[in-house]
Amino acid sequence: MERRLNALLLVTVAMLLASMTVLGCDSSETTNTGGSAGTTATGSGGVAGTGGSAMGGTGGTSGQGGTAGSGGDIGGNGGSGGSPTGGAGGTGGQGGSPSGGSGGTIATGGSGGFGGQGGSAGAGGAGGGGECPTWQSGPGLTCSNWQQLDDPDLAAMNLVWGGQALSETDVFVVGGTYGAGKIVRYDGNDWVDQTLPNTSSLSNVMVLSPTEAYAVGKGPMWSFDCIMLELTSGSTWSTVTGTPAIGSLWGCSGLWAENSSDMFLLATDALTSKIYRGPKNGPWSEMTLPSFPNSMQLEEVWGSSVDDVYAVGYMTIGGDPVGGVLLHYDGNTNDEWISIPMNPVVIMLNAVSGSGPCDVVVGGRAFDNSVYKGITMHYDGSGWTAPELTEDVQNVTGIVQRAPNETLAAGSTDLPLNEGGFGSDDGSLGLFWGKPFGQYGYFRGLSAVPGSNRVFIFAEANGTHVLSASCN
Repeated sequence: MERRLNALLLVTVAMLLASMTVLGCDSSETTNTGGSAGTTATGSGGVAGTGGSAMGGTGGTSGQGGTAGSGGDIGGNGGSGGSPTGGAGGTGGQGGSPSGGSGGTIATGGSGGFGGQGGSAGAGGAGGGGECPTWQSGPGLTCSNWQQLDDPDLAAMNLVWGGQALSETDVFVVGGTYGAGKIVRYDGNDWVDQTLPNTSSLSNVMVLSPTEAYAVGKGPMWSFDCIMLELTSGSTWSTVTGTPAIGSLWGCSGLWAENSSDMFLLATDALTSKIYRGPKNGPWSEMTLPSFPNSMQLEEVWGSSVDDVYAVGYMTIGGDPVGGVLLHYDGNTNDEWISIPMNPVVIMLNAVSGSGPCDVVVGGRAFDNSVYKGITMHYDGSGWTAPELTEDVQNVTGIVQRAPNETLAAGSTDLPLNEGGFGSDDGSLGLFWGKPFGQYGYFRGLSAVPGSNRVFIFAEANGTHVLSASCN
């Protein structure tokens, strides 16, 4: 019985030991092969951290190019690159319990991604208008198909001082008789005498549209004050009120404006010229001019904008021209003009024109080696050329700059020849001069039709004559 109980006890203990082995509770490490490693014993460790992508962070977005400014700003900076160390690696997962079979190796976190490449710099902004293009020679102009547009109403105008062509069939001419101002308008077929208030002479006309035009000159005889006329309806003109009353012996000689709310007016008193600025009905403000050693007479004013205006004229001694005057206003808030130094051979300037701020021409008269000569000068945005002299005319009285390489000029010889001369661009900042109508003694001015090849010359010889040509 005892032996049977002992055997039963041994069997029970054996079963118990087998059960403990299955449960992995054997205390002997060397018998670790007893049971299969638990699932967590070979734990796969933590999943690699999300971290940076294996390709690195996404590069920064390219910066946008700088906005075009004066001369063009540089491009915007490139976008910031991704972090150079990439994303942080994931934390390793925890291995299986070491008490089981061989525990799983602690997983290593994923490697961080490489830093993304910085974005490329944005493209620079487009260049602005702060620089002028380099001047280049061109083909020049050839003028042909000359016509004489004579008319009794023109012939009655003893003196002509200028005009403006708005189109091939809409041309204004200003001047006068001895003691009265006169305006005649061409409609494509006839010249129509305009109805005017009392004036002693008119020296300049500015046409903004077929229904908006202004003329300046001298008031009624013996007053000679500055007067401005305005086209009011059809062929009728009226006096503009508010014009500066300066008690002048010379009246007003020039006018330029982009519109009637901001005008530049040349006026001359008994001693020297002045420049006024303001709306047509005032108030007008006298602008600040440089001082000159002699009396100064201004003849013409022109601008590419209200911040880029030129005026030309001459200094006088005893009424004789002794030095050319070229003034420039750059839009400064003090309304101050500067004087551009002149070559001493230039004794007067009569005309100024341009196609823009980088292309301006002036014309006048020089005294060189004891000979009077016509002169032209050109501004290309960087400086003025030396005077170009010609003996084909002794005085350049009108000039038009239609475009770069498209200069047209009018002038005259002195007595006894007394012939008008016409110059057209030869393509190299020079002029071909000719005398298509030698019998017309004075070419007082000219005007080119906008957007057309047609040009009109205003001539004076026993009355007023208008000549026309096509220039290509």
